[in-house]
Amino acid sequence: MIFNKWKMLSTLSVLIIALLLFSNAVSYAQTFTDVKDDYWAADYIKKVKSLGIITGYPDATFRPASEVTKVQALVMISRLYKLDNNIITDIKNKYQGLLDELKVELWAQDGIAVALSSGIISEEVLKEYYKSEKAKMPATKEEICIFLTRAMGLEKEAKSKTIIILPFKDAELIPAQVAPYVDMMIQKGIINEKGDSQGRFNPKSSMNRAMMAKVLSIAYDYIKENKVAQQIFSDIGIEDKDTITISGTIVSILKDANEAYITIEDMDGQKNIYFVDANTDITLDDSIIKFTDLVEGLMVEVKVTEKQRIVSMKAKSIEEKYSGKVKSLILTTPAILTIEYEENGNYKVKSFYLDSNAKIILDDEETFVYKINEGDLVQLKIKNNKITEIIAESKGKHIKGIIKEIKYNPEPNLTVEDENGNLYEFPIDNKVKIERNSKNAVITDLRNGDKVEIDVEYNVIIEIKAEALKDEDEGIIKAILISSKPKLTILNKDGEEVSYYISKNVDIKIDGKKDSIYGLRLGYFAEIDIESNEIVSMKIEPREQNDRYEGTIEYLNYDAGVIVLSVNNYKTGEKEIVRIDIVADTSFIDSDGDKIKFKYLNVGDELIVIGNFDGGIFTAKTIIVTQRSK
Repeated sequence: MIFNKWKMLSTLSVLIIALLLFSNAVSYAQTFTDVKDDYWAADYIKKVKSLGIITGYPDATFRPASEVTKVQALVMISRLYKLDNNIITDIKNKYQGLLDELKVELWAQDGIAVALSSGIISEEVLKEYYKSEKAKMPATKEEICIFLTRAMGLEKEAKSKTIIILPFKDAELIPAQVAPYVDMMIQKGIINEKGDSQGRFNPKSSMNRAMMAKVLSIAYDYIKENKVAQQIFSDIGIEDKDTITISGTIVSILKDANEAYITIEDMDGQKNIYFVDANTDITLDDSIIKFTDLVEGLMVEVKVTEKQRIVSMKAKSIEEKYSGKVKSLILTTPAILTIEYEENGNYKVKSFYLDSNAKIILDDEETFVYKINEGDLVQLKIKNNKITEIIAESKGKHIKGIIKEIKYNPEPNLTVEDENGNLYEFPIDNKVKIERNSKNAVITDLRNGDKVEIDVEYNVIIEIKAEALKDEDEGIIKAILISSKPKLTILNKDGEEVSYYISKNVDIKIDGKKDSIYGLRLGYFAEIDIESNEIVSMKIEPREQNDRYEGTIEYLNYDAGVIVLSVNNYKTGEKEIVRIDIVADTSFIDSDGDKIKFKYLNVGDELIVIGNFDGGIFTAKTIIVTQRSK
């Protein structure tokens, strides 16, 4: 019995082992309960399952008609690379902070990290998926085409084609930026060029699991045959960690959506091209930036792989100054300003982007960039190829004011004062166009005091329109200066001594007869016509050397010993102004014949003054007050 018992146990063990082996064999060979052998995608499904690209459900179903979410699609596509677990762990560690921030599902974290690292999706798009809760929504056909094109390393090739004609009836529904990816998937046999039964692509429709099995199966063969995984993951430094350090200056940048090609000129003057992408660690002045923020002219220290990929970059800001003339201004966002400037005797043209916080000064006033015009002179402050400050001066200015001075040193310069009291001084162009009083004129015709409008171009006056400001005055001649710029001083009716230059073409008439400046005498009464502070005509009435004046005090100055009388001209019947000088022996008498003092006289008192002229000055001997002012 014992023998039989052991025999039975032995036989049972053999049976159990056989059943276990058979069970494993069946499990390995099993497809899925809902996928028959004659199903159109059966072979594709078997293949992706065996490769671990798409797994089934615990109930042994595949569910081929189920839609694939965006996260599921990314995870499935990331498995095409068949990476070693250690490599996946390294990649996930790099993105763990982002994965935790977005609360990416644990089962999807490996695949999402690989998708980020290989450039299948960008961090910005992934954030948008999760923050807008689109991650669990079905992936569209156009999204799958983009993901697969990138996963297969074909994005550059896809974008290199300039003319794309898609064969689908609904091709117009495919966005222009998506068309290159769809076209590439057709070329590689991933997508059927005939579309669905109606010849349509339906870019916004979803893909089910059976369709995904087909496209992933074909994509896997391409990736394996072309060693895409080795190339991609070597470039991001997982398999190729050896780098060299290079220092130099960025001299040109060619940017793409996912990477940029940068030409660096090293210290020996050698230029080489490298590329950066979202995985490159970049700092500018110790602050982390994206590769899209890089600009030409930066001093950089980079670590590069043998594949010419920049693993890390330390960049330092470059500050420059330029002075030149505006060639063009393009009001895009950001604005682009192009200037022409001189360097070593040669004229060069260069364009700069405008920083959003740039300070802009035009003609000493803070303003906006659109106020700057072609031809304006500018001084620019540049930081990292961006304009941070513009100090501009208008190519042309139009100024209204009064001529304050005309100088020759040796070229003529004109100083103009505007209505706000601002003074402007500019040289006058030798081909300047001048009008004075609506007639053609020359520089020497202009006068101080002229009302003027000037047009200035590049700080040189090119046109002048002047108008003489006319005035008139009258009074007793107090001084005559005969020189290259003769001047006449009169005591006017307000009791003020004022001086005027005499025009070289002055018209002088003395007692009705034409005369010259040499016929003038102190004490003569002058009626003068003035244009812009210059006497252009005079009518002179010679005074008899009166020894008596009767009139009313208009003004007096006790300290200076001066009285200004308003007297009647017996010839014309008009009032005239006469200055009376008081001396030490001048006596003052009131209407009763009593002596009084000078200090008791007041404006408005009526007087009789007896005296005589001496060198054109009337000196009083006796002053009689005939009537006091009230």
